[in-house]
Amino acid sequence: MNILIADHDLTLAERVAHEFKRMGHRAENCATCKKTLTRIKEQEFDLVLLDLLLSDGQGDKCIAQIKAIRPRVQIVAMTEHNSRELELKVRSQGILFYMIKPLEINYLKVLTDHISQIKVNGE
Repeated sequence: MNILIADHDLTLAERVAHEFKRMGHRAENCATCKKTLTRIKEQEFDLVLLDLLLSDGQGDKCIAQIKAIRPRVQIVAMTEHNSRELELKVRSQGILFYMIKPLEINYLKVLTDHISQIKVNGE
């Protein structure tokens, strides 16, 4: 699976990318919405882990732009600053999963297994 981690916390993003690579996936990082959109245009990803507070803007606004470029990409939204309003706004944009940080690394395998199953079933 090809995975893009868009997070302003580069230490976390590198740790998550390392875990995905350890599981046999390809993974890379970006810290901004602009760079995320550039990479989405350049390459097809199966999964985008998207921090909702990217350094150049709100990640929740980036979701629609990602979906416009790659409608079938699976997006997992992540945030440290949860609110019910934010969660409802983000979930209404067709994301796969909404995570509240800190990330639990053991969920990464569950996520990739789930996405692999979606791809196999053609959903």
